Amino acid sequence: MPPYSWREFFDHQLRWVRNVRDLRGWGYLGAGITFGVPWALIGLAVAEGGWRAWSVFWFDAGDASAYGVDRGDAGVKDREALRHFWLIPLRDCVALLVWLGGFVGSTVVWRGNRFRLSQGKLKPV
Repeated sequence: MPPYSWREFFDHQLRWVRNVRDLRGWGYLGAGITFGVPWALIGLAVAEGGWRAWSVFWFDAGDASAYGVDRGDAGVKDREALRHFWLIPLRDCVALLVWLGGFVGSTVVWRGNRFRLSQGKLKPV
């Protein structure tokens, strides 16, 4: 992966999710349930820190980290995932924010240029 600024990272992620939303329509809505860690955090807040909510949170954070390390190491042979495993739950939270951002707007940035995404096609803005 090339070194990204936060803005470039967000633009890249937003391009992906808006493309998926454009191509999958209502199917994009279902992807929101896949972000376990942020939903567990919301559950923790709603349950006012009950032990069950903490259990769900720690399970989801551990599961996300274990999966990320496994895919990073076994999947793509990248040892960085192991070194930065503690950031994986945070990445899950960022992914939920990016997913929510996918609902707003239809412009994307690709290679420094702005495009409008419509029916799987990019049109210069």
